[in-house]
Amino acid sequence: MISVIYSDEFLEHKTGMLHPERPERLSAIVKTLKTFPHNGQLQWRSPTPVQQRHSSLMTLLEKVHSRSHIQAVAEIANQG
Repeated sequence: MISVIYSDEFLEHKTGMLHPERPERLSAIVKTLKTFPHNGQLQWRSPTPVQQRHSSLMTLLEKVHSRSHIQAVAEIANQG
């Protein structure tokens, strides 16, 4: 079984007409996968909500980094 993580929200990611990563490309890929002869081997899944990802990620990070280090890195990331 192969998991395919997909949400229609992914189609909202717009990078410009000249960039290969476009909603039209994603739509074509999804259409092809759904008509793929072995599509029974695909398991369509929704992405994990951000709130759950954040909680799980923090639990993992805190196993190997101090909370102050995690906060310092987050502050740098938020500055751009």
